[in-house]
Amino acid sequence: MQLENTPVNTKPIKHIKPLALFQDIVSYYMGFGSKPKPIPLSSWLKACKERNRYADKVLAYRICFEPSIKKNLPMITVGGLFEGGRKLTHLIKPTGWIALDIDAKDNPNLPPAEELKRELSNIENLAAISLSVSGRGVWALIKVRYPEKQKEHFGMIMNDFESLGIKLDRTKGANPNDARFYSYDPYLIINPDFKVYEKLPSKVMTTQSALNYDKSFSESYVKTVIQGELTRISEAPMGSRNSTLFKSSKRISDFVKSGALERESAVDMIHHSALWTGLCETEIHQTINSAFSGL
Repeated sequence: MQLENTPVNTKPIKHIKPLALFQDIVSYYMGFGSKPKPIPLSSWLKACKERNRYADKVLAYRICFEPSIKKNLPMITVGGLFEGGRKLTHLIKPTGWIALDIDAKDNPNLPPAEELKRELSNIENLAAISLSVSGRGVWALIKVRYPEKQKEHFGMIMNDFESLGIKLDRTKGANPNDARFYSYDPYLIINPDFKVYEKLPSKVMTTQSALNYDKSFSESYVKTVIQGELTRISEAPMGSRNSTLFKSSKRISDFVKSGALERESAVDMIHHSALWTGLCETEIHQTINSAFSGL
């Protein structure tokens, strides 16, 4: 983890574009005991900066700190997509995202939350930084290289933060089913140029791929992701149509590799969506073949 003296944008975010880096599908829960629903991580971030009924509840909680208010806020598991519940046995696919929690009570010598957010924005590995539900602490998003090694990555992340004089909540971040309550922050900071966190405790890097989880892909998950990619292809603006076609085709090809989708069916759907953008047949054919190379 490194520090960089980069300028900080403290203006409210008017709109968080659905960038590919925040398009991982995660699980959303209306409350404790509720069934998970799939949602793009970008949609959750966008909601966190908007004034809605949940934002009003967060503001009320920051005045009275009534536990019942917090317990009635929706939650999200940034670390994975789940089906049927929030136990690790319900995990369909890990995302590699971790929500770090920095509590004020654990860090009495740190500056106030808003000032701390600005300081944390200099850490190149942090993708998003926001106020906690109480408004006294801060939470941040970080993505790790090997999702199946989240616990090991988290241990290294805690060590790196300790070297900066910051104590992370060790009970939140080691597992993909760790939940994060909704928290309102119109000045939520996004770093689109963040770097994926690479460190592991040993020099032996894992060769296990997140695709090992593909056998447990649910039909609903496959449909959700594919529909999102097809929409992204068909709505791509001029100047980025070919690159969007390649990136989305590449992601859909993962389902073909895992056996969750037949190649012919995948190519037909992609080809149909690409025609809407105005790309010629030859260009579409070449780009899809390039994305599906090796299959």
